[in-house]
Amino acid sequence: EVLMARSAPAISTFTAGEISPRLEGRVTIEKYREGLSNLTNMIVQPHGGVTRRPGTEYLGEVKDSDDVTRLIPFEFKTSDTYALEFGDQYMRVFRNGLQVLEDSEKAVSAITLASPGVFTSSAHGLSNGDEVYLDNTGGGMTELVSRNYLIAGATTNTFTLTDLFGNAVDTTGFTAYTGSGISVDKIYEVSTPYTSAQVNDVRFAQSADVMYLVHPSHAVRTLSRTDHNAWTFATPVINENDTPTLTSADNYPSVVTFFEQRLVFAASNNNPQTLWFSKSADYLNFHTGVSDDDALIYTIASNKVNAIRYLSATRILSIGTSGGEYVLTTTNGGPVTPTQTVIRKYSNYGCIDSEVVQVADVTLFSQRGARKVREFRYVGEVDVAGYAATDITILSEHLTEGGIEEFAYQQEPESIVWARRADGTLLGLTYRREEEIVAWHKHIIGGEFSGGQAVVESIISLP
Repeated sequence: EVLMARSAPAISTFTAGEISPRLEGRVTIEKYREGLSNLTNMIVQPHGGVTRRPGTEYLGEVKDSDDVTRLIPFEFKTSDTYALEFGDQYMRVFRNGLQVLEDSEKAVSAITLASPGVFTSSAHGLSNGDEVYLDNTGGGMTELVSRNYLIAGATTNTFTLTDLFGNAVDTTGFTAYTGSGISVDKIYEVSTPYTSAQVNDVRFAQSADVMYLVHPSHAVRTLSRTDHNAWTFATPVINENDTPTLTSADNYPSVVTFFEQRLVFAASNNNPQTLWFSKSADYLNFHTGVSDDDALIYTIASNKVNAIRYLSATRILSIGTSGGEYVLTTTNGGPVTPTQTVIRKYSNYGCIDSEVVQVADVTLFSQRGARKVREFRYVGEVDVAGYAATDITILSEHLTEGGIEEFAYQQEPESIVWARRADGTLLGLTYRREEEIVAWHKHIIGGEFSGGQAVVESIISLP
């Protein structure tokens, strides 16, 4: 009989997060002693400990749960931020955790006790199918709690209500209504050109209160905000004097960003490897020339035609394609000009067609195949050829099985990258490169989600 002493080593840090079963027993690997075999619904803190993740909050149902929807952030300023719900040719707005209303509140003067209950509101202007928020501040019929309903049976001065599943509101057994205290207001909504099948391919870049949106099947759009319930989509006039153009079918760009005071478009159907840079500080002027502030057009030369998938502007402009990663530089180390621009290739991994995440001067992207997440960053100290795309899922490759399709970044209170897996599971990555902390954790949330951003917004409580 062989007797072995039991040991209970003290584990003081978990900064490797959940690590792969392939590492079991690999005690010589430093990260093995900092990792866990299972880390579910817990968040790794940069200091080394773990804590329970915050809960979620129900903010409202999307307009049609049968369609794919997507949330896009809009930040006018740090104290005035929005989450924009994009669905099948519509956009709705969330602010401070609430759906934005039209601000055209209609008072209800009478409600019958019937199945369905008939609501009286003089010249309400509502139509069947309109989604409204019912505000109940008192006056009886307390069973009608503050929530969303659909208008039905509308006449000039009356209507009935259904819930969001189409079930009529039966008020027969409710307490009597006194004639005041209840009002309805429509959910604010704007028409968009993007179908449900297209919303995940929309790319965007924002300057102050104007957002530029691109999709390869639609002309460039601007989205302008003048108030919480005043948003306008428009097709801007783009000034050009060269080809390839940006303003005709199959020439619409599919990627957009800002870089060095220029608006940058890339990747049309006809020219998937081409970038268009506007004139400096003149975002819709694409007149090319040889002056330093003129617009320029640049087509990446490569052995294969790999479409540009992302543009990430930090102190440099990194360009991700389906077949490799590039960096835009200049021959003299100065700003981008029509005569000084150079694009160099640094790796050959390729990426999926999805938004990327910027953390400080690092760009995180999902590699082609969607199983690996790579960080594209400068790793040298002097040599300009010091950019690399390191695999940061190597120690936790089991967590990305099924593929990562979408990212979002939470800067406060911890630096966490959220990623939606194809099966709906939410992955978290506590990421602080300056302290060499790369810790993955997984989160199981009840319900079904068609867009990872919807899950992420709930967790990090963005206004």
